[in-house]
Amino acid sequence: MKILYISKYATFLPYSGSRQYYLCQEFIKLGHDVVLLCSNSNHLAVQTPKGFTFYKVYVIKSLKVLCFNVLRYSSSGSLFRIISWLHFDFYVLIHLLISRKYDRVIISSLSLTTILPVVILKSFFNYKIVLRSETYGLFRERF
Repeated sequence: MKILYISKYATFLPYSGSRQYYLCQEFIKLGHDVVLLCSNSNHLAVQTPKGFTFYKVYVIKSLKVLCFNVLRYSSSGSLFRIISWLHFDFYVLIHLLISRKYDRVIISSLSLTTILPVVILKSFFNYKIVLRSETYGLFRERF
């Protein structure tokens, strides 16, 4: 099965490995073909990929990672964070329009807007959508 895993805040090795990254690795062990879409804009990450313009492709243990270069911000309460969400969502929409080849689309660590491109294109390409809620981020920011 071809799986697209979308998570703006996912991190991957060698920068660090988030639970989204490790879940993708487990899907690969089960024999699935997985692509992880993420961004380099994460105000909680100690280190993120830099030095590219539009996106960069990484292949880590058979996992294809497409890391989009989106607007960076330093505060979770800033207007730039919302603009960064929309920037990432635009890239996701473009990727889905170009690719159109996934059996399942998993959306994780939802921003307020990340679901929009997938829902818009679901009617055209008949994607099966899985929403994965990650509430641990809310607690980490507060404590």
